[in-house]
Amino acid sequence: MQMQKSVLDTSWGDRLKLDEHRGRRMEWSGFFLVTSEAEFDDLDGQIDDTIAFLKRYAAELAPLADFPGVDVCELDFGIEDRDVAHQADAFPAELLRLAGNLNIGLVVSRYPQLEGSCSTPGQ
Repeated sequence: MQMQKSVLDTSWGDRLKLDEHRGRRMEWSGFFLVTSEAEFDDLDGQIDDTIAFLKRYAAELAPLADFPGVDVCELDFGIEDRDVAHQADAFPAELLRLAGNLNIGLVVSRYPQLEGSCSTPGQ
């Protein structure tokens, strides 16, 4: 893959190696790519950065989902919980189309607000 080295964040697991803790082959392997440096309270920034990332690296990302041994390809958006009665976050069609064309799913991981943080709009 011809991505910048800083884009590849870390890898985990290796199906060919034995899990030292359980003495058997690991069930999962994979790697993480950083598509955005935006904060948890900046979903719009994460989305914009990820759209640009998917456009820039589409050719390199395209074969990943069909690569032997790959079970899942997902974009994980880390979002800070807001202090509201109902929290809804939407993804634009452009992001869904780009990810879908690459067979990449979307995940939202919610994280509690840090103390002293105030990400409720208007506050």
